[in-house]
Amino acid sequence: MSQIASASSRRRQPSIVSKIIDRGTYSYVGIIGDSPAQVLKWPRPDPDALASFEWERRNLALLGSNPHIVNLLWESESGLCFDYHPFRSMRHYYAQNGLASIDQRYRWCHQVVSGFSYIHSKGMIHHDISARNILISSNLTVKICDFGSATLLGERVHGSAEFRYSLGRHEAEGTFEYDLFCMGALFYEIILGKPPYEKLSRTEVVQQYSERNFPSLDAIEPAYGIIIDNCWHDKYASIQQLETDLPVLFNSA
Repeated sequence: MSQIASASSRRRQPSIVSKIIDRGTYSYVGIIGDSPAQVLKWPRPDPDALASFEWERRNLALLGSNPHIVNLLWESESGLCFDYHPFRSMRHYYAQNGLASIDQRYRWCHQVVSGFSYIHSKGMIHHDISARNILISSNLTVKICDFGSATLLGERVHGSAEFRYSLGRHEAEGTFEYDLFCMGALFYEIILGKPPYEKLSRTEVVQQYSERNFPSLDAIEPAYGIIIDNCWHDKYASIQQLETDLPVLFNSA
């Protein structure tokens, strides 16, 4: 295991961070004071958080560069440094700005498929697909983030997606089918601006999913509704099959 975060740096906010902007289950994200266009991500002070952080470091190294994946600028014992995207996550963007234009939402659907297609081409399963893990850049381009739960195909699973996305599935080894099911909820939230069964409790959502009842897709353009339905009913064996169902974008600017 690398020394990406020393014991002392994991106990407190690193001195180079001027402001914490996000707190997750395992980590913090803060703006770097001398470089406000960059953020630092560092783990909470517990073994599970540090393990997740090490997985993320490894996974980013394996993925390399892609237009729809966050760009790791540098790493040190303080943490991982990335570009700062002020719009933050897609979920945050909607909460602050409301829905984007429908053309923009469709472009985002295409961009996330492109990004996850690249991830899967590397033999990697993200395992935590969610609108909260999709950042929006200043030019409104999708940047997929948070690879602390990602595994290579067949590796032991050590994380899972939020329950509205994952049907409460628990797998011993990573599979592409897991991500493909979650893609249905991601398309749903991108297009409608809310996760599936937003107003139901966890218990109620689990009950609905256990009976294979999913939210209505009547408000979604049929071509995208078919993709969501196919994801939720395990009709895709690969993301390449999903790609073949994507409608042509006529307004691609």
